Amino acid sequence: MLRALWPFRPRPLPPRERLLRALASGRLHARCFHPDTDLWLHDGPLCTEDDLRLRVRITDLDESTWLELHAEVLAFVDGGAPAWAGEAEACLTITKFGQALQFRSPVRIELRWLDAPSP
Repeated sequence: MLRALWPFRPRPLPPRERLLRALASGRLHARCFHPDTDLWLHDGPLCTEDDLRLRVRITDLDESTWLELHAEVLAFVDGGAPAWAGEAEACLTITKFGQALQFRSPVRIELRWLDAPSP
């Protein structure tokens, strides 16, 4: 009977649990900015899920919208690399005269692991 259970393989954690554990470790650092204007949106550690929502200004409209970083951070955590850089796009949709218009703003994202925090 024991042979049927051997070797034991634990189930992988669900994506949300992996993300929350990485955030709780306090070792995840992010730098996010507009590449055209060098306007910084975030430069510091990511510790909670609220840190994964950034307010981004859409310059064409003088309005702002939210950019969600959950997918990018989860891909970085699962990838296992010490650092990652990429781009995302914040999008704002408005309806004018019965048509939907989309305005986009590029955002540069740099993620890296910090050394273990000292107690």
